Amino acid sequence: MKFTSLYAIAAGALIVASCSGKKETVDSIFEPFDYTLTVTNIDGADSTYAYLYDYDRMAGSRNNLSEAILDSTLIVGGEAKFAQKESTAGIVMLRINKKDFVIMPEDGDNTYDIATNTGSSKAAQALNDFLNDIQTIQKIASDNLPEENDPGYEAYVDSINALFATLNHDALANNLNNAFGLYYLTGIRQYTSNEELTLADMDSIIAMQPKFAKSKRVQAMIDDLKKFEATSANHPYVDFAIEYNGETKKLSDYVTPGEYTLVDFWATWCGPCKRAIAGLKEQYDTLKAEGLNIIGVGVWEDPETTVAWLNENPLPWPVILNAQSIPTDIYGIKGIPTLLLIGPDGNIVARSYSDEEILEAFHTAIAADKE
Repeated sequence: MKFTSLYAIAAGALIVASCSGKKETVDSIFEPFDYTLTVTNIDGADSTYAYLYDYDRMAGSRNNLSEAILDSTLIVGGEAKFAQKESTAGIVMLRINKKDFVIMPEDGDNTYDIATNTGSSKAAQALNDFLNDIQTIQKIASDNLPEENDPGYEAYVDSINALFATLNHDALANNLNNAFGLYYLTGIRQYTSNEELTLADMDSIIAMQPKFAKSKRVQAMIDDLKKFEATSANHPYVDFAIEYNGETKKLSDYVTPGEYTLVDFWATWCGPCKRAIAGLKEQYDTLKAEGLNIIGVGVWEDPETTVAWLNENPLPWPVILNAQSIPTDIYGIKGIPTLLLIGPDGNIVARSYSDEEILEAFHTAIAADKE
């Protein structure tokens, strides 16, 4: 069992803006508003440019951010100043020297102090309160956590996770009409909640706030959830083809009818991926004897990096190189490692982020086959 983690939140420099106005806005959802934004205490960046992007329009624009840019300004005296008229971007991304900051401006004059992380808007306060509550619960959990062999360990973990669940529920339910609600849903929730969102969950959320359906990021989430559910347990696996060095390799080349196949989507920069690979490699001979084939799929990095790592860490199973985001788009994969267990009939038996969980599913399946 595990606790919810801050993961990328602490490392991601979540930044919000203060304001003097009262109108609340949500990215590309609420009525246009006018605002100014002054970013202060920018260290060592004078005479370089600061860029302001529409957070929502950045969805799907990774390779062409010009579609999402709102404004740019020269940093002078440690400050960057922006002014927006009739803006519909209730969440913006500030980029300074390749470092990104999320800001939630509101109608009127907004400021953000990079040195002190201060902001006074309602959206800013909601985000700061949420992060502080997360840290408080984590401290309580770590200070009082029983030993794993303690009879009360599991009950204690359950009680802490219940606190996290309530906190995550309230973060959305109490902020459906402001920028933090949308940012929580599209940018934070995946790191703070152990509960996987479903299409039914998204339908319920949009029923509570129909304007969320206009968000490009929400639309992308719904699309990914549809792909996820279409490639979940009891659905047929979806084939894909990858070209590299003049060769085309398909997933179906490695899925043998009548046998079980474990597909591991991974990258060399991913620590949990390499730990999962180590676990599978350690048990490979036994798993192979039990009837499990394994195929790796290198995603989200250049193939030369994957090849270099494989040369130093050879694997006893084949790896499809240069898959990039082709299979992850097909399967609605948002994080790696993702492990897929395909059954003898070509249907997906299970998918998981954990090698232990996927192997448990495999052993359960082969035990059922023997009955």
